[in-house]
Amino acid sequence: VPLTKGLELFAPSLLSKPLLEGLLILTCLPTTINMCIILTSASGGNVATSLCNTVISNMAGIFLTPALLLRFFGTTIEL
Repeated sequence: VPLTKGLELFAPSLLSKPLLEGLLILTCLPTTINMCIILTSASGGNVATSLCNTVISNMAGIFLTPALLLRFFGTTIEL
């Protein structure tokens, strides 16, 4: 996995392996609606477009999150 391999290569003692795997799991999750709305309105962006994008990504996340986790970790995760 490029994210964890890159961190292990350039900063091997920065994060432990379980912490790296937790970071990878977090990157597979869709964004939250409240953060997208707050950040978009704070920066003066189009809140309606932000809401549509967030809803679409959360709906896609229902299917993409398990697929990404299966791709990156396989069928088991060692604890």
